[in-house]
Amino acid sequence: MKQFDLNRNDIINDTITVNSRNKKPVIQLITNKDQNQMKLNIAANKPRTTSTIQILDEKGNQVVDRVVGNSDVINESINTDLKDNYTIKISSSSSSSITSTFNQFNSKQKQATFVVKNSYLNLIN
Repeated sequence: MKQFDLNRNDIINDTITVNSRNKKPVIQLITNKDQNQMKLNIAANKPRTTSTIQILDEKGNQVVDRVVGNSDVINESINTDLKDNYTIKISSSSSSSITSTFNQFNSKQKQATFVVKNSYLNLIN
């Protein structure tokens, strides 16, 4: 399992962004370790790509499931707990669209899965 925060214990916040082909953010996941919270922002900017985010609790139950890329998308902000063993799955139909504060993504990567451990995101693929 690759430690997404580069094993630094002084990193409190991270932002993972899924951009549309026009480089506008459509999904942003912001973690705040101090508050044990994740904030999910979804922007309705008519992306020319389809992106998804799923957040599953420690038992695999769905907490959040959003698809961005159709005309029915509305701006939305969701707060949820940053709990150990939560799983976060992010995907995009466009390569080079997933970025993060710590730039841990392969330039061709279209999906990423994280598991929360000790309030940090651990990249597992």
